[in-house]
Amino acid sequence: MAPNLDLSKHVLIQSIINGKLQGDKDPKDDQIAEIVGCAPRTIRRIRSNILRFGTTTARPNGAGQPKTVAPPMLTALYEQLSLNPCMRLEDMVAFFREVRRRRVTFQH
Repeated sequence: MAPNLDLSKHVLIQSIINGKLQGDKDPKDDQIAEIVGCAPRTIRRIRSNILRFGTTTARPNGAGQPKTVAPPMLTALYEQLSLNPCMRLEDMVAFFREVRRRRVTFQH
C-alpha cells in the first residue's frame, strides 16, 4: 500500500484543483501528478473528495454500534447527575427509561 501524502501535497493539489474548477485549463491530471509526485488516480480521487466533502480527504467511516444516547439525552443526564452525583449505572438507565422513554444498553 502506498504511503499517505503529506499535508503540504494535499494543500498543493487542492489549490490546483480549485483553480481548474474555476475555469483554468491547465495542467491536466497527469501533469499535476507529476508535479506532486503521485499517481493520476490519486488526483482524480482527491478531486472527487473535494466535490463531495469539500476537503481533500473523505470523512472517516463510523465504526462500531450506533450510539443509543443522543447529545440532548446526555445533557439531561448531566443535569440529573448534578442533582444526584452518586447515581449508579442502573439508576441512569432507569432515568432514560422513565423520563426519556428510551431503551439504553450498557456493558459492565
